[in-house]
Amino acid sequence: MPNKKLVRGIFILFFSLVFLIVIAQLSFTFFWDNRMKEFLVKEVQESSGSNYQLEIGNLHVDIFSQSVSFSRVNIHPLDTIYAKASYYVSADEVKISDISVWQFLLTRSIISSKIEFTNPSAFIYRGSKKVMRNSTDSSSFSLYRFLAPVANSLEISSILIHNASFMVFDKPSELNPVLSSNENDLRMVGFKINRDTETANRWFNAKELSISLNNVDYSTKDSLYTFKIRNLNASYTDSTLYLDEFMMIPNFSKFQFGDMAGKQIDRIKVSVEKLQFDKIDIKDFFETGDFVSSSVKFQKPFVEAYRIPWHPQSIQHLIRAFPVFTIVDSLFIEEGRVVYEELAPGSDKAGRITFDDIDGNITGISNDTANFTALSMIKVNVSAKLLNAAKIQVHLVIPLNTDKMVFECSGNLQSFQLKELNLMSEETAGVSINSGVLDSMIFSFKADQIRATGKMIFAYHDLDFSIQNRKTGKTGILENAISWMARNFIVKKSNPLPGENLRLTVINYERNPSRFMFNYTFKALMSGIKPALGIKSRKKEPKD
Repeated sequence: MPNKKLVRGIFILFFSLVFLIVIAQLSFTFFWDNRMKEFLVKEVQESSGSNYQLEIGNLHVDIFSQSVSFSRVNIHPLDTIYAKASYYVSADEVKISDISVWQFLLTRSIISSKIEFTNPSAFIYRGSKKVMRNSTDSSSFSLYRFLAPVANSLEISSILIHNASFMVFDKPSELNPVLSSNENDLRMVGFKINRDTETANRWFNAKELSISLNNVDYSTKDSLYTFKIRNLNASYTDSTLYLDEFMMIPNFSKFQFGDMAGKQIDRIKVSVEKLQFDKIDIKDFFETGDFVSSSVKFQKPFVEAYRIPWHPQSIQHLIRAFPVFTIVDSLFIEEGRVVYEELAPGSDKAGRITFDDIDGNITGISNDTANFTALSMIKVNVSAKLLNAAKIQVHLVIPLNTDKMVFECSGNLQSFQLKELNLMSEETAGVSINSGVLDSMIFSFKADQIRATGKMIFAYHDLDFSIQNRKTGKTGILENAISWMARNFIVKKSNPLPGENLRLTVINYERNPSRFMFNYTFKALMSGIKPALGIKSRKKEPKD
């Protein structure tokens, strides 16, 4: 009999517990689910300082599976705040699984094994001004403030998001996003939101986080350029950004570009096979568009620049006018290529110069004008193949505390066939080189708004050339006569000539204010090459 009473007691206890659980589940289904939904909506609005509103279609707590499901979830601003970044987040369904009830009751910490999203999307409307990192303004977006009324912390072992859509707009009134991407994936391990994340001004902490955006399109504010990226991978935890097949594409043709910009500026086309950005503040980039990175690595970049030489701008001015706030400590280039074209006045064909197999580094890139000092400068150290024919090494120093055309340039060029220069010399100088070999060139000069001055060694042999008609590009009787006179009475065939010393020359070129930095550099070098060729300068050399 005692055993029967024990068994009966166990059955009564078991069914009582089942009954209580069922009653509890029913109470959640018919009463507490709605109360919890109302509570969450109210607390999100209050915790955000009445800046954000949470909308939930249905909320369901499942005691048996220890999960909470939300349907038709939407978080959006209650009012438009143009000075602050605004966020719109939505999902058809959100499910939080394997919630530790006892942990929540004891510590008010929500601990879950995973969270799943169905058809999530996120829109970011950038603010007109940047929120300071130490700001405690309640209108700035904070996940912890949404969580705080419900729990002290949230911990999720893993989060997986697939096929998410993502867009960034400059203003809430704009219909076309400046950045858009669909079919995106997110993977997160060790996700945490607590008071520490709020103190550090982070959305959250995570052991691992990777974001993959596919087929990204980004348009600049002036609509002159579109950036396209086949795949973007961002790591929030180690602040690293990877880009595959990056392109910067002008939205207008060479001759339309200046008209659409309202001024004559460089039209630049860029493609890069792979890009890596280290120590980049990804949160700040998405919120404000500011781009700050400790280092950038370019693999196989290609740059094509075209310029009509009217109302030129210095490189410093172009950096200051770049539409994205940018700070890059170090930029590394591997296997790059640059094509520069410039249209001479009265010509319908641009001169062209190329640099292939570019390797090197650039330091100090910034358009943070508020912090420029006398020590703020870009330093360029690169090596390349000039016209894919000869190795050239160049060192540039570009001060940033001015918007004037000021820079220092030095370098050397190894032996190559001089006729390779015809791509530039025929269109810009009307000279076609038939033969000749450069043995070596070493140069150094300083340039400002007015003049470039420096020194050069230009050693060559067996030079032969022809003068062309600048308009027709052809050689006639007059051009042949001038060419004969120049070859026999003006230009030396070699440097040094047999039995003579090497002619060391001075760089002394008065800048043409209608030309850009590349042309300025080319003409400055030509001012040192000409006397090495035996051509006397019409201008006085500067005094030492």
